[in-house]
Amino acid sequence: MRRLLIGLLVVLVFTGVSFAQPPGLLVKKGAVIITVPGIETGGTGIERGKTTGSEPRRSRSVRLAVEIADTPEARRRGLMHRASLPESAGMLFIYPASGPRAFWMKNALIPLSVAFISSGWRITEIIRMNPPAGNADPPTYRSRKPARYALEANQGWLKRNGVGAGARVRVE
Repeated sequence: MRRLLIGLLVVLVFTGVSFAQPPGLLVKKGAVIITVPGIETGGTGIERGKTTGSEPRRSRSVRLAVEIADTPEARRRGLMHRASLPESAGMLFIYPASGPRAFWMKNALIPLSVAFISSGWRITEIIRMNPPAGNADPPTYRSRKPARYALEANQGWLKRNGVGAGARVRVE
């Protein structure tokens, strides 16, 4: 009997069975690369034969480590009950099709920003979301345009990194 139990344990370990989370709730991880468009400063950068320092800047990319919520259960759970989130981390919500999206801060403990993303992987808008105060009902934050994806990050991270509407997103 002891050999049978040890054998079963070895099989479970080597087949990757995890008892840390219920089946179907295993978190997928990835990274989101956001290309921030360069800011055109106008002019040619030359004034009376001198460089003015106003040459256009090139696009740059920022990276955010993400958990991927691509099932109804993972999307429903989102970042609920998290007391903290690493600075450069977030969650990417993937939906089967574009449509109106609504997020709420039920059981949210930290302030977040949500970027709504089109099916063409462009950010259409970013909304700041705050946890409800006390026992208040959590507010609902709705996209103004159809979105196929949504990206939650610590509130202010997107702004601090120059990310706004029009930025291109890709997943690694």
